[in-house]
Amino acid sequence: MLSSIRSEFVVQGTSYIANPLRRVLMPRAGQKIVICLLGDQPNQFSICSAARSFGQRQPDFLAVDIRYDTSSRLINLTLFEE
Repeated sequence: MLSSIRSEFVVQGTSYIANPLRRVLMPRAGQKIVICLLGDQPNQFSICSAARSFGQRQPDFLAVDIRYDTSSRLINLTLFEE
């Protein structure tokens, strides 16, 4: 999975597109990352208060939330906008 997050392009149908997850998960100044474990496995990954190109930022703003649902075996990614 990590290689697909880091790859520059992904396949969508018969086309190659710029990898949107790579841009979303790129580290930014002032970020806080929280990883929650279920037993010994990570099941939630949250990114808070990423630096913005302009204006003041809210230090507790949740920007990205990634959760693994063990019952459905799906990964849910939610992006939040200020």
